[in-house]
Amino acid sequence: MKLPKEVRNIVAGGFAGMLAKSVVAPIDRVKILYQVSCAKFHLRNVPKVMKNIIRDEGFAALWKGNAATMIRVFPYSGIQFMVFDR
Repeated sequence: MKLPKEVRNIVAGGFAGMLAKSVVAPIDRVKILYQVSCAKFHLRNVPKVMKNIIRDEGFAALWKGNAATMIRVFPYSGIQFMVFDR
């Protein structure tokens, strides 16, 4: 059974958006840590902050919170891809 073009575009766009967001998730996590930091952030070096996260919380901690982002990104990217492909 072949799916309609719109459905295929939504799925393709959704997965593409999820992949793109997952690639930049570690950098986004560092940005969020900067934004919510109460004290003045003493490290302004992104690689050093990432190294500290890995040391203190483990490698997977770079993607902490990414599941919630995926729930938001899939429909947004999928619908956007479908609309722009028309």
